[in-house]
Amino acid sequence: MSYLIDRREIFEKLSGDNLEKVARQIQTYIDTEPPYSGDRWHAMHDHFTVRRLIGDVPEETASLFSPNFIGRFNLAEILQRDITDINARLESQLLEHGYKENPRDWAGIAGDEKLIINDARFLLDSQPFAGVWRVIDGIASQYLAEMRKFKALAPFMEPRYGHRIFASATRGNGYHQSHIHSKASFVMVYYVRVFEAGPATLQFGTHASFNVPPFAKCEPVEGDMIIFPAFFAHSSTPTNYEGLRATIGVEFEPESLSRTASTC
Repeated sequence: MSYLIDRREIFEKLSGDNLEKVARQIQTYIDTEPPYSGDRWHAMHDHFTVRRLIGDVPEETASLFSPNFIGRFNLAEILQRDITDINARLESQLLEHGYKENPRDWAGIAGDEKLIINDARFLLDSQPFAGVWRVIDGIASQYLAEMRKFKALAPFMEPRYGHRIFASATRGNGYHQSHIHSKASFVMVYYVRVFEAGPATLQFGTHASFNVPPFAKCEPVEGDMIIFPAFFAHSSTPTNYEGLRATIGVEFEPESLSRTASTC
């Protein structure tokens, strides 16, 4: 039994008359799918969405999708200095390395430009990212220590995490569709560049199949580091702004799945 295989059939049954039945059906997948899998994370998110459509979200479900689990930090505030030069050098490194044209048609990328660097570990080998990484690593340790205080997240916390570093960029009306990170526990996004003409809002909890508003959102500025559980479906809003939007992402992988685990 795989939730992602059965998902379309489940959605076809969805109507105002059987929302409760569908919610119970999705719950059975949550109870049986392995953690850190696309099946488990999508089932959790869809169950939350259907309960929101019903208008009755059980406390146990709501506690998993708390906006309090979204951490927001800013590199300039932490370093207490202007970071314009840091982000300019990072942008140059990413562009020189070269983005790929999303050859596998990843579901999370849409718009005029579909650009992504799947493996950006090369950034660790030089400045300025090596210095930025020390800040990211410290923030992650601080954030994870705080998240361990929440009972709802206890089943998804591990003592050690590995990491995968990636990067993405869009121009014009490029944006990221709603997606999750199926093989991670937590995700951090560092904003190297945002659109000059206006923000690209980061929103949580939207769903391609349902007309539900986000349960949390923010408008990042350059230097922001936003960290959140990997099962939080998230997206950036479509825009028509000029300029480049560039981010560096980090997936914090559970020790059981990672070959680069370290204590956080």
